[in-house]
Amino acid sequence: MKNLSRFLAAILLGLMLTGVGGCELLANAADKFGPEQTDPAAYVPEKDNLLILVESYHNPSSVEIVSEHINRLIAAELIYYKVVPIINPDRLTVLRHANEATYRQMKTYDIGRRVSARQALYVDITAFNIESAVGTDALKGHAEAHVKIVDCVTGQTRWPRDGTQEGYPVVVEVPFAADAQNNSDTVVREALARELSGHVAKLFYAHASGQTSDAPSYPETDLQ
Repeated sequence: MKNLSRFLAAILLGLMLTGVGGCELLANAADKFGPEQTDPAAYVPEKDNLLILVESYHNPSSVEIVSEHINRLIAAELIYYKVVPIINPDRLTVLRHANEATYRQMKTYDIGRRVSARQALYVDITAFNIESAVGTDALKGHAEAHVKIVDCVTGQTRWPRDGTQEGYPVVVEVPFAADAQNNSDTVVREALARELSGHVAKLFYAHASGQTSDAPSYPETDLQ
């Protein structure tokens, strides 16, 4: 605060000596030292137990491994920012492997009920691609998903409420890496998973503009 006061005092002194328009300069100073820009949540979920379910509805085997990873990344971020109580992802894994054929026929709200969730965050990954530049080894990533919150008691969609059946669209990109060290398929795939999970998680809490997704791992005691 002392540094800021001295800075503003110096500006006022300069104005008196030079006659420069004070309002404009003070406004610029206030912008520079003012509060950080915040992006609001697209939707604030109820504080009900939440199951996170990530998959590719039309081609589940194509993203089976990465979808489980994205599931846990989203869970970590929502737990870290205390958005909502999260159902342990292991409970979903156990249910799926108990009877794969039956699981594939279950609705999202049915799956939620089986693991004691009152709502489910459903992420349908419609694209998750790693592409190379023509004539080079450079790689980039592109992912798309549709996101919605489903009420596991009524079976109705809680969000979005605009009649969109597919859900809220999320599109993310990982550009070509500038150096070879960050240009492997594994590195780009991991970066794309984190980019997608971060964009999904930030739909549900207010956050600083441009905030990265660096939430730490969560202890088992934070899961329902």
